[in-house]
Amino acid sequence: MFGLYLEDEYGHPWATDFTKNMQLVAMREHNGVQLDSFIDTGVANGKPFILFWQIVSGDLNHIPRLFYRETDNGNWQYFFTQGRDGRLGNYSSVHTRVFIFSDYATHLPKYGVAFWDENNNLLATNESRLLRIEGTFTGKTLGKRIELAGNYAICAGWSGSMGFENAAPGYISSVEFDFAAYYNGRTTVLTNGLAKYSDDDSWGHVSVSGDMFVWQETGGDRWSADIPDAPYINAAEYI
Repeated sequence: MFGLYLEDEYGHPWATDFTKNMQLVAMREHNGVQLDSFIDTGVANGKPFILFWQIVSGDLNHIPRLFYRETDNGNWQYFFTQGRDGRLGNYSSVHTRVFIFSDYATHLPKYGVAFWDENNNLLATNESRLLRIEGTFTGKTLGKRIELAGNYAICAGWSGSMGFENAAPGYISSVEFDFAAYYNGRTTVLTNGLAKYSDDDSWGHVSVSGDMFVWQETGGDRWSADIPDAPYINAAEYI
């Protein structure tokens, strides 16, 4: 009925009374991935937290997963991992961008507009780049790929599991997949079947068949149960 209401340049609500907007806290680039190295985000445990990420270059056969968690040091951290076999892949070639979002502004501009809460916490300023979901990736089969014109990043998270018979007769390997976005400078491929973590010796080679990524070990078998959806953002708005 009364109070404050502001919109951004896209016509979306930007600030209202008592608003706590998710906004970009930091964007990190990793030109070469150091596996299992914990990277501090600067966002305190207990604060709302979400990561989006994209791969800018790298060997598609060896894209690691991206995990994040609260830690004993008091802050959220994230790390990359690919499995237990250290022989797999050259991750020095994998270039990634990680977009970190939380519900506070990181600094006060020299001039402009700023909002504080009742505890004097800085909530948002005219320089805040609020989280705006561009769309949702939906694919109920592992390996699904959707190519979009432009530069996008997808929410980091588990996308599904796959099991298949390995080279050793009767030995079943398992692979866990994450959502990933691969940006080539012109278009972005969103997928649930590229970033992975596997048992020893269960990595292979990926190829493209229509709108699918296909791994050589899987043949025609793909697990499709309980695959979630994932939001994605226009990364160009945050770079």
